[in-house]
Amino acid sequence: MTNEETIKWVHHILGMGWSGPKRYHKHNYKPQWRWCCGYQDCLKLAKMLIPYAKVKKEKLQKVIDHYA
Repeated sequence: MTNEETIKWVHHILGMGWSGPKRYHKHNYKPQWRWCCGYQDCLKLAKMLIPYAKVKKEKLQKVIDHYA
């Protein structure tokens, strides 16, 4: 995503993971921002999202099964 404020908001609201700029070897691209989480944060996020999921419900269940 190219909007830094949105990524920081997601990070703040969820209270997990990390956020930062995407690093490029060449500097001719528009700056992008990333949010990421891993391990136990990923499990928490999957459990938070699965009741609302319609399209990716099976993928979220796989994450829960893997980390639980």
